[in-house]
Amino acid sequence: MEESEPYYGNFSDEELTDVIQTNVFPNAILTYQPEMLWLLRLRPHATDPNQCYLDKLSFERFPNSDEQRFLEGTDNLKEKRSESTSQSGRPEWESFDYSDVIAGNATMTDTIDQDLSLLAHAQRGMHSEGFEGCHLNEIECRVSHFHEQLEMLVTHND
Repeated sequence: MEESEPYYGNFSDEELTDVIQTNVFPNAILTYQPEMLWLLRLRPHATDPNQCYLDKLSFERFPNSDEQRFLEGTDNLKEKRSESTSQSGRPEWESFDYSDVIAGNATMTDTIDQDLSLLAHAQRGMHSEGFEGCHLNEIECRVSHFHEQLEMLVTHND
């Protein structure tokens, strides 16, 4: 990209106004806008199948030159970039529990917090008498079959 080319001039209206999300089966979500990329990754809990870990990695991209920041109206991004960097120069990270988000003591963004608030209800529904199992698509059925075969092998070898 040339220095004189506007940073936001390379994006369509949709890319500037919408949050674009790509789900990567089986456990990752990419969410991106011109200034950022989030990688959300779900991992199983080590001992409790009713829980999981949700990792959110945030990557930010800003115009490089002072001239671009001024022309694009993003002249405060240099300060914003330094706010999220620790003394060592590495990005800071946080670790907190689901209950911290529900209690309002931690946040992953308003939208993600709202989604998290619904998880306990969905999990309870999976244990209700009316729940007969998930409806899987063709690719998910293959993964489910793989895990069933793997479990049979492990069980027979014990």
